[in-house]
Amino acid sequence: MLIGGDDYLVKPVDPDELLARLGRLLERSQAWTKPSAVDLTDREIEVLQLIAEGLPPAEVAKRLVIAPKTVSSHMQRILAKLDVHTRAQAVAVAYESGLIRVLRTDPEVTAHLALDLA
Repeated sequence: MLIGGDDYLVKPVDPDELLARLGRLLERSQAWTKPSAVDLTDREIEVLQLIAEGLPPAEVAKRLVIAPKTVSSHMQRILAKLDVHTRAQAVAVAYESGLIRVLRTDPEVTAHLALDLA
């Protein structure tokens, strides 16, 4: 629960309790609205696109000719605007919303983002 779980059940699971909890979770998830392109600035989308491509923040800073601390500030605002806690979650939400597109499928990048989700 401390690292992002929504709920849990102890075995043996009562089917009625499982259905009730699933129903409550589904209601909460439907109340959440996906972000739109208006939510992020053009620069934030650029930063998030480069992060999605697997570039570390220092390389993002170099590519965009900005300070590494500025990349960090952009990421903090992105996480807050998308209401997520990790870069991987931000990438996933932005990708699902059509804000970015993932160009690279480097296995190391995929593994790094998967670890970030855990």
